[in-house]
Amino acid sequence: RLPISCVFHICTHAYCNLSSVMVKNSAFLFIKPHAVTDKVKELVESNLKEKGVRIVKKGSLKSEVIDKKKLIDNHYYAIASKATILKPNQLNVPADKFKGQFGIEWQAAVDSGKGFNAMDGGEDLGIDADQ
Repeated sequence: RLPISCVFHICTHAYCNLSSVMVKNSAFLFIKPHAVTDKVKELVESNLKEKGVRIVKKGSLKSEVIDKKKLIDNHYYAIASKATILKPNQLNVPADKFKGQFGIEWQAAVDSGKGFNAMDGGEDLGIDADQ
C-alpha cells in the first residue's frame, strides 16, 4: 500500500431545474493511492475547474489515517458495513445460499467462530488488504 492518498475538497453550485433556489454541494474527492502522481493530480484539478467545480482545499492523507478513521468504510458504508464494520452475527445472510456454497449452516459457522467479516478474516489469516 502506498502511504498517501491525495484529497480534494470540492464545492459546486448549481440551480435546481424545479426552483430558483441555489443548491450548494460539497464533497471530498480521493485519488486512489496507486494513482497519486503529479500528472494525475494536475489532470483531476484541471478537469474539475473546467467543469466549474471550485476546489476549496487540497491535501494528502496517509493510509494509516484513512484506515484509523475508517474514512473509506464510512464513505462506502452500505458495502463496508457488511465487509468490515458489522460482525457476522449482525449480518442477514441467506442461510440456504450460504449452506449451498459452503456446506455448513450460517449460524453454525458463526457459533463455531468460523464466520468472519473481511477485516477480522484478514487479521485471523495474518494478511492485509494488499494480499
